Amino acid sequence: MQLKIGKLIHVFIYRTQSLILSAVACFACTALPVVAEKHHPDVVFSGIAYLGNYSHIQQNYSYALNLNSLDKSLVSSQPRALDKHFLKVIRDIKPQLFNLQFGLADLRKGQSIAMALAIESESVSTEVIGTNRKIIVEAAAQLFFFDFATMTLLANFPVNLATNHVVKKDIDYMVQLPQLFSDLYLGKDSNKGLLSLAAEVSKHASLDLSKTIRFQLEQVTTENKVQAVFPADLTVQRFNQFIGQYFSARLANNYKIAVLPFTKGYAIGNQMAGRFANGNVFNLNLPPADYTFALAVNDLIKAPYKDNVMYASRVGFSLTQKVSNKVYFNDLFQYAVPKLVTHTMTEIDDWSAYHDAIEVLIDDLIIQLGEPNKDWFKTHAKDKQAYKKFKIKQTLFTPQ
Repeated sequence: MQLKIGKLIHVFIYRTQSLILSAVACFACTALPVVAEKHHPDVVFSGIAYLGNYSHIQQNYSYALNLNSLDKSLVSSQPRALDKHFLKVIRDIKPQLFNLQFGLADLRKGQSIAMALAIESESVSTEVIGTNRKIIVEAAAQLFFFDFATMTLLANFPVNLATNHVVKKDIDYMVQLPQLFSDLYLGKDSNKGLLSLAAEVSKHASLDLSKTIRFQLEQVTTENKVQAVFPADLTVQRFNQFIGQYFSARLANNYKIAVLPFTKGYAIGNQMAGRFANGNVFNLNLPPADYTFALAVNDLIKAPYKDNVMYASRVGFSLTQKVSNKVYFNDLFQYAVPKLVTHTMTEIDDWSAYHDAIEVLIDDLIIQLGEPNKDWFKTHAKDKQAYKKFKIKQTLFTPQ
């Protein structure tokens, strides 16, 4: 099995064209003129929102929610920590491909295009090495453009940020997490936070709606033996949601194609659910996909290898054309990443290594869609014919 070093710490910004939503504390009162130019529409700033099933939002985004309600002196109609900071950094950025407005919208006049930043995941990983503890905090979000009148998503641009911290192992690191997430979202010293990265993405964001072929990851499943190694606070629904969002963002970013969001777990029919920062809930309408993917996380394996420990993932992956219901491939793939484990490591975070093995395999599968490599398939595919199957639809994923 070929090895590839994983990326436990990563900072990446995706640019994608998809359909998904979320918005801010008070969009109900934003203003937006009708689109005047084809490539330079007017867009209303709509703040912060949270994606997913309403009942899971507090659990999924506890740090962002708490951070956004720290200022108790503010009345509910005023922006709080995250909202205030995002408004500040977005004002300093002048988008080049649309006109960002900060006023009241009149839906009766067709003023309905809005932009919001939707938080979609938060995670914490720790390991003890000697007398120190390594802490990784990570958050992901999506910069959304949507038609508020029809509640239809127009485009999304994912943003992800992870930071690494080292503290003494006997310190209660849990009490430090609120501050670490505050630094992650808002930035600290010369390090930019997630909100600043999102604002920078908006500078070159384009509402190009000309692409007609739409892709979507329709299903993610996880076997019971994989769930057995989950951290105590991770549910299968949250894990599947993360995998779905991760795959969709990477696919859209890699090929600049229209990718509908993964909606299992918080969709109603062809709608996506979420919540505004002020507590209001919403559902976004999604158009049908032309091609759909399915991912199945079937197995995770841990084994010693020389001076390292190998963490391997096995995933099922398929592509189907919806109109004809023709399945172009449905095969098993595997990948392993090494993790150096020394005698000084008294607490080892196996899950972060397993998670990295899954992400690396997903990344490679996406690359193989547009650039199938026969040697890669010999090493990582169970079916010897998988390479030929990928070649059949390669042109769909050729970068434009």
